[in-house]
Amino acid sequence: MASTNLPDSSSRRRLLVVCLCIVVLGFGVVIYNLFGIQITKGDFYQQRAISQQLRTTPITANRGTIYDRNGIVLATSVEATTIYANPVEVSNAVQEAQALADVLGGEADEYQDLLSTPSTTFVYIKRQADVEAAEKVKELKLDGIYFIADMRREYPHGSVGGQVVGRACVLAEGDALARKDITYLAPLPVFNGDGTVKE
Repeated sequence: MASTNLPDSSSRRRLLVVCLCIVVLGFGVVIYNLFGIQITKGDFYQQRAISQQLRTTPITANRGTIYDRNGIVLATSVEATTIYANPVEVSNAVQEAQALADVLGGEADEYQDLLSTPSTTFVYIKRQADVEAAEKVKELKLDGIYFIADMRREYPHGSVGGQVVGRACVLAEGDALARKDITYLAPLPVFNGDGTVKE
């Protein structure tokens, strides 16, 4: 009858010690990484998470109505809606761009470029759009399209009144859009604010 070679007690102990060392080493690596993430680099990762979840958007101040000496309105503010997009959430840039062009006007290719912007979660689609047009866009329920209540300056008497009291408009600067006041007289004090949105 053939004998079976079984490991002796010392071999079993060595094997147990090796397994135990591997387990302890594994736990040590995990604890070291957790310490590095939560303690050493905790503030860095916390700020990074906050920056990915929060976004600051400008809140336009409501300018008052300006009249001439006869009580005729020269400049007034009306409600508007700013439309923006999160390209990361856009499922079909081609279809959504065409839908936006049908409602807002403009070229679908331009909207498609905005909706396909890489490495960003915020792009303006249309600043100070008409409220009625924005409502039509809302009804489309497009992925990644959002809305901000805004105000737009209007001049009932056209450029003549605007040149007298100063104009407030939205100008393009590359891919970004910014508000700029162009005045011919001393500007009225207007203070815009900022709003924080959690994505």
